[in-house]
Amino acid sequence: MYPQDVPEQENAGFFFDVFGRNSLVKQYGNGYVTKEEFNNAIKLARKQGMAVGLDIFIQGGGHAINLWGAEFDEKGEVSTIYLVDNNDGNLGDWIYKAKIVYEQDALSGALFTYMKWVYNEDLKIKIMDLVLLDKGTSYWESFFKSKNG
Repeated sequence: MYPQDVPEQENAGFFFDVFGRNSLVKQYGNGYVTKEEFNNAIKLARKQGMAVGLDIFIQGGGHAINLWGAEFDEKGEVSTIYLVDNNDGNLGDWIYKAKIVYEQDALSGALFTYMKWVYNEDLKIKIMDLVLLDKGTSYWESFFKSKNG
């Protein structure tokens, strides 16, 4: 739950007696997410049952959204995502579908990850960061085992 597993206070954090100083978060990207990072992260989240958050760049600033699902192409790469935007009350309560596209950065040569709304493919949105949140199942199991003997 802490970027470098170091809380500001000795006993800070949610359920400190369960998680201690261990982090449940893994972050990919630092203003951009490469094709490889994006695909590896989504596959890891799917395999381990992790929640996925995306930080996107839209209308001049960052915005956080939640991923609810993904489709993969014949090469096993993410081609479509399903997401909700609970941070924007104007959009209503429904799941959005977006195509994933990868474009080469002119400076670095890396393939960066973008999404395009299926209802407006002219709108290309940069995925700046991707955050995986583990449920902490192993920590909970150890905690309850220690309490119940």
